[in-house]
Formats: sequence, C-alpha cells, structure tokens
Amino acid sequence: MQKELLLHLGFHKTGSTSIQETCAKNIEMLKEMDISYPLFKHFENENKSSNHSIFIYSLFTDKPDTYTPNKMRKLDTKMANKHYLSQFNKILKSNTSKLILSGESLSTLKQHELKKLKTHIESAGWNIRTIIYLRSPLSSAPSVYGQRIKAGKDAGLLENEKLVITRIKTILKIFPQAIFYPFKKVCSDHGGPAQHFLSILKITDTSRFEFIHANESLSNQAIRLIPHINKSYPTLKGDKVNDLRKVRDTFPIHQIKGEKFSFNEEEYYSIKDELKVSNDWLNTNLGPDFCDSNTDFKPIECKWTDTQLDAFESIMLKLPTHILHVTREYFEKKANLTNKQLKRIKEMYDKDFDSLNACKEILQNHVEQLRGLALKIEKYDLQKAYNLMELAHLGRPEGTIIYKELIHYKKELEVLNRNA
Repeated sequence: MQKELLLHLGFHKTGSTSIQETCAKNIEMLKEMDISYPLFKHFENENKSSNHSIFIYSLFTDKPDTYTPNKMRKLDTKMANKHYLSQFNKILKSNTSKLILSGESLSTLKQHELKKLKTHIESAGWNIRTIIYLRSPLSSAPSVYGQRIKAGKDAGLLENEKLVITRIKTILKIFPQAIFYPFKKVCSDHGGPAQHFLSILKITDTSRFEFIHANESLSNQAIRLIPHINKSYPTLKGDKVNDLRKVRDTFPIHQIKGEKFSFNEEEYYSIKDELKVSNDWLNTNLGPDFCDSNTDFKPIECKWTDTQLDAFESIMLKLPTHILHVTREYFEKKANLTNKQLKRIKEMYDKDFDSLNACKEILQNHVEQLRGLALKIEKYDLQKAYNLMELAHLGRPEGTIIYKELIHYKKELEVLNRNA
C-alpha cells in the first residue's frame, strides 16, 4: 500500500486554523475514510492541539531554546522535544493510507531544517505531498502584520512579505513538487480553504462534515492599540521573556469588534514599490492568480465608535494594571478621539481601580471553583452557568478553555432566546 503524507505548510493567514480545527472536529469521519489527523499533546499540560506547528518546529529547528512559543512557556526544550519526538514517531507509524500534518510555522524553517523534516518523514515510509495556500502581497501584508501583533510581536508593515519569496524558493528546493494554491480563488471557487482541503483529499461528499471558521482577524482598532502596549512592554527583552508580560495578556482587547485591519493611505504608499516587486515575481513564477489586482487597495482610517469604547470599558478590569495605564496614554494621545470621547475616557480611567483590582484578585483565587460550578449547573440553568463562567473568565482572561466555554454558553443562550 502506497502511503501518502499531506504536508500542509500554511502560509500564515490563509485559513490554516480553519483547516486544522475542521479536520480535528471531524477526526472520526476521516478515520472511516482511512485518513489520519493527529493531535499533539503539549509538554507542560494535558491539552491537545490540532496545529502541529509548535511541536514539529521545535523538533527540527536548530535553536529550539530561542523559539518564541518555547520561551513564552519557559519550557525545558530538551525534555519537551523528547516528549514531542515520541509522539511524532508514533504518529508516523500510523497504518492509514493517508496522514495529514498541518503547521503554518513550518514554512519558516530554514532549508536544511526542512531537509531534516523531509528525511525523517520519508524514512518512516511516507510519500510526501506538500500543499501551500498563498495570499496576494497586498492581501497578505496587513493580515500577517495583524497576526504578529496579535501574538505580541512588533513588526514592520512588510516584515513578513519581504521573506515570502525567499520562503517559496526554499520550499521548492526541498519539495520541488509542492503545489501552491491562490487563497482568493480558493475562497471564491470552493467557499474556503477547509472545503478546498477536503477536495484535495478526494472527499466529494462533505454533507456530514462540520466546518470550523476560526482565528478571525482582529479589528482595526484592536490592531492599532496593541502595538502601543507592545512598545511600552515588549513580550521579549532580548532573548528573555519580559516578566511584565503573560501569555495572552492582551487577549481581552481581541474582543473589540469592528472592520478588519487595513493600511491607511500613508502606510500603503510607503510600501507600494516593494509590493510591486513581489507581484512581479509571483506573476512570473506562479501566475496572475497569486497577484493583486489594481482595485484591491481600500484605505481605512482608524476611528473609534462609542460602541467600541463600550466594549473596551467592559474589558478594562481584565487587563493588568500596568497595561491599562498604557492604554490610557494611547486613547489620549494616539486615537484621534473627539472631545466628547476624550471626556468619557477620563471618566472611565478615573474610577476606583484599587477597589476593582481587589475584586479581580478575589476572582483569580477562585477561578476553578467558579468554572466547576458553571459546569455543574449548565444543564439546569444555562444563564447562571454563563454568569459564573464570565466571572471565571474575569479572573483568568488569558484562559483559552474558559473563553471557549463562555462563547459556547453565549451561543446556546442566543439559540434559546431566539426560540423563546
């Protein structure tokens, strides 16, 4: 039996999370079709991940100690990689005819690191089929910039775009048969990358599949605010984690909804020439479907609405005090608010934060009890369960499991209210 391993390498912001979570959600259905989609277990806890980036990247990079996810989690990388390698080798022993590995960060491995990965997979008897989705330069640049900001990194407007062509060349040297798909065309012709990815697997009937739309882009307002925080309190100080930063400490700001981030006119014209260089190369080497059209650019100026200020006020208590002080500076000096809005900002920040922070400390000490109570009564009183989970989220705003449970409750309540 010929064994095929589909190696999905992203790129970033091309629906990778949707592909990964859709495959994970339908993992049993894929098994019925003789297709394996593995979930890696984290080293520091029992959580499992559908995104294979962290684990495989850590294994094959020359410098796992300097890999940001490892540093942020303060891992013993030798022990972590031993844990990851054991899982990876077990996964490669799968007796299915198809195996899927998916990790957008794997596309950033160096040439010799990709070579090591390829050799390791092929030595286990797999034929590799490499799949990459690619946005056009102007579509990619703001999306990737926003993703880097979301991850706590500062970046130039074209920091990633400058490397895209180099990454494509590197991948083709190691995987000369790699197939690139234009993201825009995939979305218009198939409804999204997850749907297209299943078609690559030769799955024609997707009526039983549950598609997950995940990792939505942050609003223009959130993307403008977070870099101001990162500048004052960078995630990393040199090669060390900044003790004043925590994983997902700006996560509450992600909840501020609005139009997607885009460059303003001044930003666009500062990178226009470099975008042309990228478009010319892509047109020559991959074809016009991978390029921007002349009508793609629509500048967006960042203006805060009263509704968005309402949203920010609702999450203020979830932010660490030192970060909260920085956000005030942003609103007063950078956000171009109206006089009426500035007056409101002053009122928002002049509240008794000592009392509020005391409440927050109490909640932090009782997160697990609050969550446990919510889970116990969810079948009997969903509204009270939601209220308890919201308090747990307030005590641990960076907690992804609690946040997912809170969103699940919210959606269930919306359904109940519609049917009432």
